[in-house]
Amino acid sequence: MKVLIVGNSHTRMIRRALEIRQASGLSVADVDMEICWVKGGSESKHGDFTPGEILEKIAGLRETDLLVLTLLGTAHHIIGVLEHDIPFALLETTDGAVTPPAGAQIIPMRSMQAYFESVVQREGLVHQFRRAARCPVFHFSPGPPGRKDPSHRAAVRKQPERTYGSRHNLLALWKLEVTVVQTLMNNLHIGVIETPEGVLTSEGLLEDRFCANDLTHASAAYGELILQKIENLFV
Repeated sequence: MKVLIVGNSHTRMIRRALEIRQASGLSVADVDMEICWVKGGSESKHGDFTPGEILEKIAGLRETDLLVLTLLGTAHHIIGVLEHDIPFALLETTDGAVTPPAGAQIIPMRSMQAYFESVVQREGLVHQFRRAARCPVFHFSPGPPGRKDPSHRAAVRKQPERTYGSRHNLLALWKLEVTVVQTLMNNLHIGVIETPEGVLTSEGLLEDRFCANDLTHASAAYGELILQKIENLFV
């Protein structure tokens, strides 16, 4: 059996988790697992394979194989990690009404939801990869924002004059985006790999040990939990 994991930079935590297993003499039993980071364009310095090369790999999968995607669920990072010149907040979230901070511009939840819907619908690779696959297809989104104080992280040192947006506002954006992605996955008949249990604080943020040393990624420890969820799909 082959498991092909395809996505963006969030595939790195899976790759690292697998490397840690292999260094300890462990592996994913009786499975050929390949992890591919899709290049964002012909000039991109990041990624392993072009979309065309990925499509060839998917076409080679058998009906008994498994395709796991991680392509969507990152838009909340773009709009919420750093504080905007004009701070904004949602008046209502997926958990109900909230009290926005003083001075923040209020954005209706439905308007933000429409923005996320437009983002996920523009991601054509999900549709292409789904059509090309004869085997079951699953998707996982990045985990929630971390509790960890990000002031020491490399991304901030590059922009020391910028300040961070509210972690709770970012969490609200993440939850909303996750619901939008899940709706699309359901429409495309793609299974959803949920956030692992036991990784969140009481506030719903990601525990420190599951955060990588940057603003938006999770650690290999989190990748190991996702890897275990993938294993449960074929065990």
